[in-house]
Amino acid sequence: MKEINLEFSYKGDRDYVHGTDIYKQIIKNLNTLGYNNWHYFELNIKKISRHNLTCFLTDNKQKLEGEVVNFVLKKDQDQLFGSIIENTSSLISTRYSFDESNITKHCHIDHEKESIIYNNPDNNFTTIDIVISMSKLFLENAVDNSVKWFFRTITFLRPIEIIESEQMSMQKILQKRSIVGFDVFVGNKLIGHAFGASISK
Repeated sequence: MKEINLEFSYKGDRDYVHGTDIYKQIIKNLNTLGYNNWHYFELNIKKISRHNLTCFLTDNKQKLEGEVVNFVLKKDQDQLFGSIIENTSSLISTRYSFDESNITKHCHIDHEKESIIYNNPDNNFTTIDIVISMSKLFLENAVDNSVKWFFRTITFLRPIEIIESEQMSMQKILQKRSIVGFDVFVGNKLIGHAFGASISK
């Protein structure tokens, strides 16, 4: 078992660790360890965290007590599992600015097709930030704005580039109780799936 400490800043006006930042920190550390060029990555958010996190890597699936996030990465015939818990003794003391409207103003919702498109030739936002902002915009404006939405699970079928240069889109494929699922595309190529979950405000 390998242990990795993950440190964060709060995103925008949020008071919890945002899932996009968790994704970025995991991928950054896995790339350092040589886990790149994978063909499948799945990230599951179980609970909200307001502290820094500790990640435990193993070759076999496990669930640690107090787990807030888990993930699996597949590369060739190998699998790597991560279980992440809060480090309650490590407080987050910094914050960075983030204006989501700079993404959403370039989005178009097609209510009839139950899809959303992001098109910005001058994009300088990371792909993961765009995907999650798109899904949140769609969920709040085309599904239900009376609840608060969080992304629960995201999977990618290839390493996503930090900034994708083609148009991005999401197509709703599932709605079951409090869960809504999307296919995620860059250009016309399927790159992954995202699932949002609602809780009462």
